Amino acid sequence: MRSASTPLLCLCLLVLPSCPLLLQRAHAAARHGGISLMSQQKALLHWKSTLANPAAEMSSWRDTSSSSGGLCNWTGIMCTAVRHGRSMPWAVTSISLPDAGIHGKLGIWRSQEHSRP
Repeated sequence: MRSASTPLLCLCLLVLPSCPLLLQRAHAAARHGGISLMSQQKALLHWKSTLANPAAEMSSWRDTSSSSGGLCNWTGIMCTAVRHGRSMPWAVTSISLPDAGIHGKLGIWRSQEHSRP
């Protein structure tokens, strides 16, 4: 005679081996949460490098990958936690450099465009 706990035991034996993989994927998704601040920083630094005369207000715009706060502390940059699934990663949500003499739109950035050597 089969006990009532046999189906539960079978289910556990099927599900438990996949738990580490699920946790690993969940951790990776939470860590990256879409476009990371690092990739946003690279894109903005690339854009700055294309300007003939970057404004003095952009002097704080430098590689800050090793410091805390990073690009969210740059002059004119505003970061906000944005919902991405269950996580709330930080993202650049506003760029304001009114006295920099820069006009126009940035357009759409693709990660491949600014990561080429």
